[in-house]
Amino acid sequence: MDQKILVGDRLTDEMISVGRELVQRLEKKLTIVGAFWYLLPEPIKWRLVLSTPAVRIDGPIKSYQKVQRTAKQLIPTIDVADVALISDKEPFYMMLKSAIHTGQGLGSIRFTNNVINGQHISDAFLYRVS
Repeated sequence: MDQKILVGDRLTDEMISVGRELVQRLEKKLTIVGAFWYLLPEPIKWRLVLSTPAVRIDGPIKSYQKVQRTAKQLIPTIDVADVALISDKEPFYMMLKSAIHTGQGLGSIRFTNNVINGQHISDAFLYRVS
């Protein structure tokens, strides 16, 4: 039986590890230009955000299907409801990209209590913003 990781208001080492593995596996199927955990303000909950041109080119349904198939291969698996796919042209991603660049690799940058262009980011864990 598959185990699901619990995604809540605290970022765990398991979430970071599974998120990184999901990004690495997805890179074989999708171009991932941005990947980060983001703490949503309401409800207070972490969400794995993946920015890809595939959302814009192929559409969100086809892109989410790739994420869902890949997430099912992970044990413990991440629930696709805890993943947000956004376009590489999404204003939030473009704003984040204007402030920080991680390069093409997968990093481990905690981005806490910052303001970019007047928007407060209470907490994020960045793998990639390129």
